[in-house]
Amino acid sequence: MFLMLAVIGVLGYFVGDFARYQVKLVFRPSDECREKVYVYVSLMYPEGLKQISKAAIDLSKGKGELLIDLRDLKKAWDEEYRKTGTHAEPLIIISGHTRSGRVFCSWCKPVLG
Repeated sequence: MFLMLAVIGVLGYFVGDFARYQVKLVFRPSDECREKVYVYVSLMYPEGLKQISKAAIDLSKGKGELLIDLRDLKKAWDEEYRKTGTHAEPLIIISGHTRSGRVFCSWCKPVLG
């Protein structure tokens, strides 16, 4: 794989009296891929998959990071649970490409406690 993706878990922490839910995506280039990567992040909401972020991350100098806010996702699933009594595990899909034509795709399931 030309690109390593490390998901540094969901950081749930309290600031004042409200919770913030974020996930940090860390991209580490392999030896053969040290260039700009165009990253697209989609989340599974109750009504379907939504692209919530796109970014260009320059990996020529080493690792790159992308912080994703999951508060809206948590609110949507909490509301779905209140309405229907059911919910599903959220899903994050990370895909991207480089100008040289390399493509990657990954996914993870955050825990929104």
